[in-house]
This record gives sequence, structure tokens and C-alpha cells, in this order.
Amino acid sequence: PAGQSRYTETKTSALLREPLKSSGTLRYKKPAFLEKRVQTPFEEILTVDGDRMTWEKPAANKKHTMALRDYPAVWGFIESMRATLNGDAKTLQRFYKVRLDGDERQWTLVLLPSDSDMAQFIRVIRISGSNTRLSTVEIEEAGGDRSLMSLREEMN
Repeated sequence: PAGQSRYTETKTSALLREPLKSSGTLRYKKPAFLEKRVQTPFEEILTVDGDRMTWEKPAANKKHTMALRDYPAVWGFIESMRATLNGDAKTLQRFYKVRLDGDERQWTLVLLPSDSDMAQFIRVIRISGSNTRLSTVEIEEAGGDRSLMSLREEMN
């Protein structure tokens, strides 16, 4: 129903000379709260609660809130994480063609966007884990950029 993980993420892009590495925490609370808190190399907070998303850059004193429904590609991406954490196959199938490989001990969820607007941005999302734990989230963007996030559950 709730959890927090440390993450490290590596983004590669044709626009960058070298991969951008970041780290921080991910928090989740069932059914619809998700927070990504970047701690290095800069501070940034992305919070999704229900159908609202808030982006904060504390050092610049910036904050922006938006409705997910106004940004279908972002909404679809957010639901890839929330629906996976909720075990909500129906929502995943609303946004993606879904394939599950492996077994309970080691699985990979392959998500191919079914919405043409989202497919302009995302080619495929692969979420891997073991039992009920997520271990990696890999995103291949339509333009060739990629990100790989590795998760490590924190003990509370």
C-alpha cells in the first residue's frame, strides 16, 4: 500500500555529451500518490496526487501544478508506474499493449503505447522486478533517448 525507494537514474540523449546521472527517492502511497524527489545533481520534486501533478524547483523558488488529463503522454507515463504498483492491469491496458515475461521470482513488464500521441514520445517502457518489488524502469523514447532507473527499497 505504501513504500519508499532510493533510486539512481541514467539518461542518455543525443543532446548530451555524456549521460546525465541523478539520484534521490521515490515514494508511493496507494492508490494515486507518487513522488520523485531528485537530490543530486540538483534538487527537484515531482509529485502526482490523483489527477494533479506538481513540479517544484526549490532553489529557484519555482512551482507549477497541472492536470494530468491536459497532458495525455505524461498521464500515460505516470500511469505506467502507478498502475504497476497497484497491480491494476485494466489501467495499464488502457494506455499500453502489455506483455509480461518471466515468473514471480524475476519478471519484466513490457509496455508499448497504444495511444498515438504517447507513441510520439515513448517507444517502450520496461519495468522489471522480483515478487512485489520493482527493481528497474527503462524507458526508450521515440527519438532514441533512453533512461534507466534502478530502485533499492528503503527499510523503515
